[in-house]
Amino acid sequence: MNLALLRPAPVTKHPGYSKIWLTLLFFAILAPAHLHAEEKQAEGYDTSQQPWAIVMTNKGTFVIQLFEDKVPRTVRHFVGLATGDKATVDPKTKKKTNRAFYDGLQIFKIVPTYLLKMGCPKNRGTHGSGYQIKDEFHPSLNHNQKGMVSMANAGPHTNSSQFFITLRPTPWLNAKTLKGTYCQNFTLPIKCRSNKDCRRFAKQYPKGSQGSPTCKTRVIQRGHTVFGKVIYGMKVLETISELPVTSSGTPIQPVTLQRVHIRRAKRWKRKWLRLPKTAE
Repeated sequence: MNLALLRPAPVTKHPGYSKIWLTLLFFAILAPAHLHAEEKQAEGYDTSQQPWAIVMTNKGTFVIQLFEDKVPRTVRHFVGLATGDKATVDPKTKKKTNRAFYDGLQIFKIVPTYLLKMGCPKNRGTHGSGYQIKDEFHPSLNHNQKGMVSMANAGPHTNSSQFFITLRPTPWLNAKTLKGTYCQNFTLPIKCRSNKDCRRFAKQYPKGSQGSPTCKTRVIQRGHTVFGKVIYGMKVLETISELPVTSSGTPIQPVTLQRVHIRRAKRWKRKWLRLPKTAE
């Protein structure tokens, strides 16, 4: 299955890395379950400590409200990358490093009137932070309006560092519950018609296969984890979306994320717009 980046018209594709579907088996993560501890924590969430991301680019600044009370695992992952508190793997040296991951990266794909993508360390849509996290869905978070911020992926539980911002309602990106027959020896949902299919896939991709090659009915969730919303600077993003691009959607004139600040407060503050665009 080709996982090329989404174009506006089709509703069956998803914005993800340009990889062949089955190669993702080597990096799969076990299917998620909403943790009770996280749900209890959300009930008593301290709104005075709500996180906000102030994203400063060479074309202007926008502010993202981060929904830590609804999708805590994903927001903490994003915050850890933005601040450098979470170690990442340098795609060149293959060594772990603690740096403000997003600072200096570019918006590498523009699909006019649809979405903007960013968060790849090579600015090509091919790499991530060096590890992946599970999907995390909340019933109140969806893509039914513009300005929604979501994790890009190449299939279930392949969230890393790339994310996108919608420029219009895109409900086809919402999480969906699907029922079908899938190979139980793969953590990613590989469709099958019989055990024979699963045995064949196991021989082709032995590193991604674990357990008995059995074809069984399974209920899965697919979609993109919404973890934030742009509450200031949407006009900046719309202006960026109108820039000339190459045939692959890359801006001809680079759009750089100069700095991603994380601040905590009950409400965002306009003084944050004057934060430094380079490291202090």
